[in-house]
Amino acid sequence: GVCVQTETVLRQAIAERIKPVLFMNKMDRALLELQLDAEDLYQTFQRIVENVNVIIATYNDDGGPMGEVRVDPSKGSVGFGSGLHGWAFTLKQFAEMYAAMFKIDVVKLMNRLWGENFFNPKTKKWA
Repeated sequence: GVCVQTETVLRQAIAERIKPVLFMNKMDRALLELQLDAEDLYQTFQRIVENVNVIIATYNDDGGPMGEVRVDPSKGSVGFGSGLHGWAFTLKQFAEMYAAMFKIDVVKLMNRLWGENFFNPKTKKWA
């Protein structure tokens, strides 16, 4: 979830006109200890992104000088990783790796990698 310290840092960043990014740490634990299926894991990450964006919306004025600053994995402002094990990635990195295989533009693939999009490996189609 989102810790109290995270809310404090977000509030301070917005007050100082620093556009926030989100890093979801401890992905190793999410994968190995929680042992959620892919959809439940995605829903957990989605809830965290939504909670962070609620905090951002509380303290930011979209019409102000910074404009829209909500975090969005499909726009590259969310990273996932493990500080303990020294690895991290963004959806952009995955999109860049797989764009040629799927014969699709990197930005389009980034949008498909987050949200209500599903890839069927049998038909090789997105739904």
